[in-house]
Amino acid sequence: MDSQSKLEERVRDRISELPDLVLIHIVSFLETKYAVRTSILSTRWKGIWAFSPNLDFRDRFTKNKAGFVDFVDRVLIFRDTDIQKFRLECSNVGDFSHIYSWIRTAVRQNVVEVDLNFGSNRDQVYELPDSLFMCKSLEVLKVVSGCITFDPPSQRFPSLKVLDACLYHPNNDSMEKLFSCCPALEYLSIRATIGDEVLNFKVSAPELKTFKVDLFNAYKDENEYHSEDEDEAPECIDVYNFFINAPKLETIDIHTDILSNFFFENAASLMKANINLTVHDSSERRTFANCATALLAAVSNVKDLSLSAHCFKACYLPAFGNLSKLKLVFQDCHHLELLLPEFLIRSPKLESLIIDHFEYACGEHTNNCRWSQPKKVPNCLLSQLKTISLRGLRGAPDEMKMAKYLLMTGKVLETVTVSTTSDRDLLSVYATEKELQKTLCTFQKGSKTCVVKFVKDKVRRSLDY
Repeated sequence: MDSQSKLEERVRDRISELPDLVLIHIVSFLETKYAVRTSILSTRWKGIWAFSPNLDFRDRFTKNKAGFVDFVDRVLIFRDTDIQKFRLECSNVGDFSHIYSWIRTAVRQNVVEVDLNFGSNRDQVYELPDSLFMCKSLEVLKVVSGCITFDPPSQRFPSLKVLDACLYHPNNDSMEKLFSCCPALEYLSIRATIGDEVLNFKVSAPELKTFKVDLFNAYKDENEYHSEDEDEAPECIDVYNFFINAPKLETIDIHTDILSNFFFENAASLMKANINLTVHDSSERRTFANCATALLAAVSNVKDLSLSAHCFKACYLPAFGNLSKLKLVFQDCHHLELLLPEFLIRSPKLESLIIDHFEYACGEHTNNCRWSQPKKVPNCLLSQLKTISLRGLRGAPDEMKMAKYLLMTGKVLETVTVSTTSDRDLLSVYATEKELQKTLCTFQKGSKTCVVKFVKDKVRRSLDY
């Protein structure tokens, strides 16, 4: 091969030689304005973008509102093939009629996934069109909005399987309508920043398998805490309500700093629950205990439970007859660790236990985990519990007593994994991490086959919400 041929080989455009379907697939990952620009690469690329199954419009950093509207209009007019995914991010378009028209066009083109982001501006009120609720091809809907209303028809989302809603200051009427009567819904995620209005969330989905909720108070100052004296608690505290009717529900993931009641109907199939309750105002603890007790009772049939909370004082634990995996997140400022013996007693089938110690910057730290040894060795320690993971140990006296008890009474333990914090985070009783590990190695083991492993905790043990 001569030098000229070698040069031509080096500059050869191999990408443009790919089949149309491959080029269309490449373009489908680009934001639409960049996909359109590929037409200037060569005549080979001209018009390729028009066959992309995905449309992605974003007006961020765009000062020319009219130009953005004109661009979206021209793109939608130019193409008439089916749309797989339609993403629209527009916080600057003041006239909702344009957005309504674009959504309606996507529906006509059999859109499968719609991703709408209207930002957190509460001054602009958006209302989703009826055509979106009745779209037979729609399977995935994601909505982010500062102020959005819903007035759906009685028959809505006939094919929708995934609904992900991130809402700022939603109103009660919308919450009662949006999540009910979704016949095909399998996955529901609600992320909401709540204002002054107390809301009732109603979820009715016969096919729902996964339910996630992140609920936070926009005005709550997490650095303000009140007296421990429960007699000072106010007589009336706002509580948010979730009514969930989902007979096929398998997994729930709840994270909230707002007092909330969860009412589950037909939840016998529930298998996994991840619960993180960050309510911290001590004046609310009496009401919180009632809410938490009811929630734990509702998930008592699960096999896999992860639980974290600031305060579990006065909470009553139900029996967890099916629980095989338990994760408890201990935070320096609460009483969840007091419930560990009760969990062990009430979980006869427990096989895996994870205890995660976090340092929470909340102003109510204590150095002890307040371990209380059970009067009788729980059955799970005698015959079921095989693996224990102790994460983020700092060497507190009661913390070490707990570890010693678990090692000594675990008769069928196979593996105990210990991750300690860095030397600077240890309590003064241990000068180095190795000293703490050495102490742990002196503890008697109830199982002859138990292996204790030490791993480096690379993640900083803190929760800063």
